[in-house]
Amino acid sequence: MPTDWRAVTGLAVPADSPLGRGGRHVETVTGHLPPPAGRGLCALCRTPWPCGPWDRAARALEEEHLPVGYLLPLDLHAVLWPPGVAPAAPERPDGPA
Repeated sequence: MPTDWRAVTGLAVPADSPLGRGGRHVETVTGHLPPPAGRGLCALCRTPWPCGPWDRAARALEEEHLPVGYLLPLDLHAVLWPPGVAPAAPERPDGPA
C-alpha cells in the first residue's frame, strides 16, 4: 500500500538567512504536496493540487526570490511547468523586457 506522505529531511538554516526568513512558507510548500502515488490531491487539504495554501506560500517564496522548484520533488515539476510551455519572461526592475 503506498504511503500518503512523502519522505522528508530536516535542515538547519540560519534564521536570518533568506531561507530561514521564509521558513513558514517553506513548511507550507513542503507540507501541502500530493502523495508519492499521485492522485493529484493535496495530502493535507484533500483538494486538487496545487491547493490554495500551497499556491499562496509558493508565491510568497517567489516574492522573496526563493525558487520554489528547489523545494518540489522532481516528479511534480512537470505538473507545474509542463514540457513545451514557455515560462513567462521575468520583469526587469525598469519594467517588462
